[in-house]
Amino acid sequence: MLTRPGAARPHRPSRMPLAASITLACALAPFAHAQDTRDVREPVIPTACAVLHASPAEAGQDDTKRIQSAIKACPPGRALHLAPKDGAAGFVTGPLTLADGVTLVIDRDATLYASTNPALFDRGAGTCGTNDQSGKGCSPLITVKGGDGGGIMGEGVIDGQGGHLIDGKTESWWQIARRAQKENSRQNVPRLIVVDRARDFTLYRITLRNSPNFHVSTNGVDGFTALG
Repeated sequence: MLTRPGAARPHRPSRMPLAASITLACALAPFAHAQDTRDVREPVIPTACAVLHASPAEAGQDDTKRIQSAIKACPPGRALHLAPKDGAAGFVTGPLTLADGVTLVIDRDATLYASTNPALFDRGAGTCGTNDQSGKGCSPLITVKGGDGGGIMGEGVIDGQGGHLIDGKTESWWQIARRAQKENSRQNVPRLIVVDRARDFTLYRITLRNSPNFHVSTNGVDGFTALG
């Protein structure tokens, strides 16, 4: 569910411009001693394969299927744009998987919101949005698994809505996580972006806000560029 501007926010939002601080759950740590020998230059947003426009906000809005279908139809080396239109600027989704070599571009004034419906992120055990001893019950908002090239770019925003109440609960994602600390358990809340064993992946200009968990998590990535 998209929480409209002006609604009560139980927590101060977190904003993460890429040029400032990226929170990395860094499986790259074993390679931290190695110098990056790449010739890193200002990224260029690829040619668009399609542009999806935001529709007026409504209760229960879910843009997951249309965005995922457009990603699958986009060839490697091209970009899918999410763009505002006629005053509508928000997209609300559950988990998305970015295809090999495809770039997702959030245009200026557009926002991709993570749904507050835990069922959309649940991995099948019915534990997303709860605490247990595993903490592996939720899929991330955006998954990149393998592939060469691609990225997430644009002057828009990806908002995890971590401070908003989740559907059917009296707690936000962040409150669930804080309770887990007190209970010595693990929170089942989504990460914003997970990049796993990909090559030459790029985050460029995009603003990441309010992730329920880590904003960006990488594992076994060969060539990762983040530039504001």
